[in-house]
Amino acid sequence: VCDGDFGRSVTVDPGKPVTSLIGERLGVTISLNFWAILITYLLAIPAGVTSIGSEAFSGCANLTSITFPEGLESIYGYAFAYCDGLTSIEIPDGIKTLSDYAFRECENLKKVKTPIVWTPGSYSSAPDPLYGCVLKEFITSGEPTSIPAYMFYRAPYVELETIVIPETVTSIGSLAFSGSTKLTTLGIQGECE
Repeated sequence: VCDGDFGRSVTVDPGKPVTSLIGERLGVTISLNFWAILITYLLAIPAGVTSIGSEAFSGCANLTSITFPEGLESIYGYAFAYCDGLTSIEIPDGIKTLSDYAFRECENLKKVKTPIVWTPGSYSSAPDPLYGCVLKEFITSGEPTSIPAYMFYRAPYVELETIVIPETVTSIGSLAFSGSTKLTTLGIQGECE
């Protein structure tokens, strides 16, 4: 399978996860829609992949686990949308872009560990990387210094029971948790002042 737009190719054995990428430029991107390829259970994104393009794995309902490599910088819109087999994901700390709808409507996705690299909207239908998911646990990773206003204001955060915030956070924006009506545990790592 080749992606002529980017001059890159992907080696795929039907019925098996993608295991190797060949690229001509520095940094490799997965940017194909794999609707026709049966991806089951586990997916390990190979080392050297720096971004995952729009709709790359959208609709892979049997995908239950993803391992992202260190050095991954971007996951674009709808990359893993509608992957209903996912129950938890852990995004590497080095991520710089996590686009709107990247994990849209992964209906069984309940636990996420990720740096906050997007700006939340203040209204209920605002675009979000996790739009349409119903999360139970959100763990903030990386070294953020603040939690933005409205961060957990709307879906997918209204069912959150647990939020873990790292010790590097020194400020929390207005209405950051106002939509999380089922929140029972707010874990703040480190010392509180």
